[in-house]
Amino acid sequence: MQKTGQKITEFSKIEIVEKGPSGRATKLKIGNATVQAPSFRIELGSKKMKSTKIESISVSGNQITIKGIGYGHGVGLSQWGAYQLANEGKKAKQILEHYYKDIEIVNLWD
Repeated sequence: MQKTGQKITEFSKIEIVEKGPSGRATKLKIGNATVQAPSFRIELGSKKMKSTKIESISVSGNQITIKGIGYGHGVGLSQWGAYQLANEGKKAKQILEHYYKDIEIVNLWD
């Protein structure tokens, strides 16, 4: 919170203020301060808070528990996921169609 220039006067609750179309938190209210959820995630460390697709947040004393799903920013293709699909024998077209729904892949050079 210090890096955002905001001071927290009380810290008993964290809540999601806003979510984007993917269901990921875009803004969090921590005490009396509001912060961008992706920035908060990066400051905490992407291995500690793996995603902003938050299912629940609880505060108990000075401990915060954030439960969620996913890993990453939630925009586009997962490199590790694509790697795994390739190892399973999926072709490039199949991998792209897995991550990008309702697309059409066409050859522009034929």
